[in-house]
Formats: sequence, C-alpha cells, structure tokens
Amino acid sequence: MSLTAANQGVAQDIANQSNLLEVADAYLRQIVAPRASEIDQDTQALRTALQGLGSRNLLALKVPQRWGGAEVTPVTFSHFQQHVCRYSGALAFLQTQHQSAGGFLAKSDNEALKQRYLPPMGRGEALVGVGFSQLRRTGNPPVKATPVDGGYQITGNVPWVTGFGLFEDFVIGATLPDGRELYGIVPFTSTEQAVGGAIAFSEPMVLAAMNSTNTVSASLTDWFLPHESVLFIRKAGAIHETDRKNVLNHGFFALGCAKAGLDIVTAVYRRKKLGFIQAAFDHLHAEVLDCEAAMIAALSTNYADTEDQENGGDRGDRGYRGYRGDRGDEGGFRNIRVTTNDNSETRPYMGKKRPQSLQLRAWAINLAGRCTNAAVTVSSGAANIQSHAAQRVYREAVVFTVSGQTTAVMEATLAQLVYSPLN
Repeated sequence: MSLTAANQGVAQDIANQSNLLEVADAYLRQIVAPRASEIDQDTQALRTALQGLGSRNLLALKVPQRWGGAEVTPVTFSHFQQHVCRYSGALAFLQTQHQSAGGFLAKSDNEALKQRYLPPMGRGEALVGVGFSQLRRTGNPPVKATPVDGGYQITGNVPWVTGFGLFEDFVIGATLPDGRELYGIVPFTSTEQAVGGAIAFSEPMVLAAMNSTNTVSASLTDWFLPHESVLFIRKAGAIHETDRKNVLNHGFFALGCAKAGLDIVTAVYRRKKLGFIQAAFDHLHAEVLDCEAAMIAALSTNYADTEDQENGGDRGDRGYRGYRGDRGDEGGFRNIRVTTNDNSETRPYMGKKRPQSLQLRAWAINLAGRCTNAAVTVSSGAANIQSHAAQRVYREAVVFTVSGQTTAVMEATLAQLVYSPLN
C-alpha cells in the first residue's frame, strides 16, 4: 500500500490519549517504517508521510482542544515523539517544527492569528515552521526588530529554518533594541513587499541526515511585520529560561533514535543467531528502559509541580499517562512508576537519587550514539551503504545529539563520554 493510498479517506476519532498513541504507532510501523530511507532523502515522500500524520489529526498535539488540538500531557507527547523518531528521523524532525509552532500560537493573545492557523493545523491543512534558534546566540543579534508605525521592521539572517517548500509560513524570532524577544509569523517563500521589505531563502542545505527536510537560511531586509502578525514579546533572555525548563524534551528524540538502533540489532540477531549480539542487545535495551523510566519520572514530577502551582497546590484527580504513585518525601520521584512504550511495560525508577534533567538528556544522547553504533557494528560492511537502515539511524543520532543544543547540554554530553553513566 502506498503512502498516498493509506492516507486517503482516513477519519480517526481519537477519543483519548492512549488511543492517540495507538493510532500513531500503527501508522508509523505499517506505513512509515518500510519507507524510512526514502523519506530521509526524498522531499515528496516526506511530504506524504507528514500528510499521513495530518489525516490522523496528529499535528497539533500541544494545542488546546477548543482550538482543534489534542491537548495531550507532556508525558503523552514525549511518548509520541519517541514513536516518530524510532521509525523516521526526518519525519520526527519536520513535524516537531510544526508542533512547536502550534504551541507558540496557542500561547499567543493574538486571537486573529489563532483563529486563522490553529483549527486546521492538526489536520496539516495549515503548516507552519519555526526559525528562532538565533535568539540563543550572544553578542550582536543576528536578527533585529525595530519598532515603526504599525509594527516592526526586521532585518538580519536566520541561520536555520526547516521545511522550505513544505511549510507555508514560519515563526520568526528577533531581538528588539532593549533586548526583548519578538515572535511573529512571516511567509516561508521569497517575498518582496510594496513598502520595500524583502525576505529571501538560500538553496536547501546538503545535510548528512534528513536531507529531505529542506533546511535553509533566511535573509530579511527591512521586512515589515505588522502588529497583526505578532505572536508576543518576551523578556530578554527568555529563550534561555525556556531551554533550561524544557531541557528534557529533546532527549526523547534521542531515546527514539536509540530504540531504532536496537530494532536493527534485533533484526540482525534473528538472521545470524549469534549469542553475543543478543547479550549486547539485552544490556543496551535494559539501559534504554532505565533511562526512559527516569526521564518520564522527571517529566511527570515537573508536570505535577506545575499543576500544583496552577491549582493552588491541589491537583485533584487530574491523572495522566505515565504517572503512578504518591508524591512522597522527594516529590514522589522515587515512588513514580512509568509505563514505557515497549509492550506497555510498567517500570519503576530505581536510582538512588533524583538526577538532574540535564544529566538525563545527556544520558539519552549517549545511548543514541551507542545503540546506533551497535546497529552499524552488527550490520558489518553493509552499514556503509547510504540507504542502509543502520547508516541512516547512525546519522540521525548526530542530528539528535546537537538539536536544541545549549552550552550546558554540550558540557553534559561530553561528560557522559568521559565518565560512567548515572548510578
């Protein structure tokens, strides 16, 4: 069955978050996984795979239900991200840009923009990317916004924007004269304004992995951004606070990538029947599950703390997938049991102390590298063929090592390479 045929006439009524994950898993296993290498290199194949998520209403998972989204919990979203990464890194990388844009729009007070974009985003009928990583850079801001009558004038270069030719618009981040961060919507196609502003894009970069995602750079010259296209303005340095708060998030991509590597190890073992391959799999698989349990536990605790703050200390009966047990003396971290996505296994976090989210992110990155290296190792010389699954996931591990990287993440990642893992 072709991707296009599989997407036609799909009408999924996702009643709950568990069903949502089942719908996603079935699509990814049956339709996406067999074409992962093609999706990695061919933009049209990637486009069709993205449409498949849209036809299952899986592209606005962080958007409130009243705006047409699924409004899933952070724990459910982390499971979803792992699912997609496990079967196609390119699809995972592309769709998360759109999911992030949906999250930004949902937090905006600009009701007109929300009405225009949010309702069709879950179905993929409106596709939006993001381009604000430059706000993390220190020194002279790469993209500046100057207040003018009716809005802002934006000038500068956005070094990375993914989804050219796939997304219609993207969320841009620019720095105001006082250091605050401006976020707004701009077109994702070369455009010249009647007032003299312009936005232009480079040719798609030739990347080692996920080449089909059409990552480009953008150049803006006196681009006029009207107030009507502004999402919000945040305080100076807000992106760094967000990075610290959400440091775990990118780690789930790495975990999905690690599982992709182990899937290849399993497939090779079934052919070669070598005991040492099974032994290596058992060791790595157990560590991946331990890391996942710890990360979900940390995410659950962070989410519970946020709920406590928002509800005056009383969460009531608002449970969510992945959280089990009482809060306890350590915020419930030791007592949390989490449901992993491998055969719905329920597994406690067994660590002696609560690890920092940064450590967990680095652990996941470390596992992605080791598990995909294991996939290369057992695949022997065939792994050097560009279209080989082991070659693809090994390159994907590179992307998930540096995606959303901050200086702190870089340091923690290197520390994992030098010192022994947690516990």
